Amino acid sequence: MEVKKICILVNGEELKEINGVIINTIFNECEGIRRIAIEGGKYNFITSDGNVLSKNEDFEDAYDFCEDFAVVRRKSGEYNYLKKDGTILSADEDFKNANNFQEGFALVNRENGEYNYLTLDGAILSPSENFRDAYDFCEGFGRVKRRNGQYNYITPAGEVLCQKEDFREAFDFHEGFARIRRKNKRYNYITEAGNILCQSEDFKNAYDFCGGFGAVQRAGGKYNYVAAAGNILNQKEDFKKTYDFREGFGVVKRENGKYNYITSKGDILRSKEDFEAAYDFYEGVGIVQKENQKWNYITAFGTFLSKQEDFIAVENFTDDVGKVQREDGTRNYIDKNGNFANQYWI
Repeated sequence: MEVKKICILVNGEELKEINGVIINTIFNECEGIRRIAIEGGKYNFITSDGNVLSKNEDFEDAYDFCEDFAVVRRKSGEYNYLKKDGTILSADEDFKNANNFQEGFALVNRENGEYNYLTLDGAILSPSENFRDAYDFCEGFGRVKRRNGQYNYITPAGEVLCQKEDFREAFDFHEGFARIRRKNKRYNYITEAGNILCQSEDFKNAYDFCGGFGAVQRAGGKYNYVAAAGNILNQKEDFKKTYDFREGFGVVKRENGKYNYITSKGDILRSKEDFEAAYDFYEGVGIVQKENQKWNYITAFGTFLSKQEDFIAVENFTDDVGKVQREDGTRNYIDKNGNFANQYWI
């Protein structure tokens, strides 16, 4: 990445050296502090008034501040964190590697090669157990690989989230739920309380929650959704394929090979007909291709936006307006009431 030379003025004069040490490069400001490269290949930081931040040592390498801390590599070759008062965060140990803080915790690789998290006050989050692998906190939990080779999650209190079992695979939380693969090689979700979401069955495959629901592939190979309460969304039928929910609707491919939408209550949006193609809702309307191979918009009520005609081509709504190409080739704008504007797009 190209670094632009930045000129810093202190008392009207350009800052070229500090404490008698020549400054080679001044980097962009981050959280009110600038990283600097100085002669001898070292790094430090300067405050907004031009004072050096770390007065006790310079660093072999340094990174921008993130969530009030900057990762620095010390003379030992190991890593720690610099606080905004210029002191080192972890006085007890340095680390083989260190990530930026995420959600108040930083992933660190300790001297023994195992992983843990550092808290904002410089303490190890889980002093009773290190991990074979670990990942940044996401939605309040850190995903970890334990010494038994299985996965679980660490809470902000440093406790293992699911006490009853570990998992063959685990994925980050999305919308309050995380996909996990259990010892039976099937998938499910774990809740923020550490419980298995769907008690009635595990799944051949599962996908991250999106729009309030998780798409799952059931034992028979067909697809459905799991709701936040742990129930299967549509009890009447499974689908050849399901897609993420957006604006309260999910696109589904039905047994006949055609498409429709499922609502957040589990109903088919337009029960009278299916479509050759269907696309996500944007600004309250979805795009469908009808049996005549032409296109229209479908509303949240399951009605067509344009009742008078279908179109050769359509585009998603943007700022309450959609673009359509009409039968005669003209390209018009259409509003949410199905009215055409007295202007055309190219």
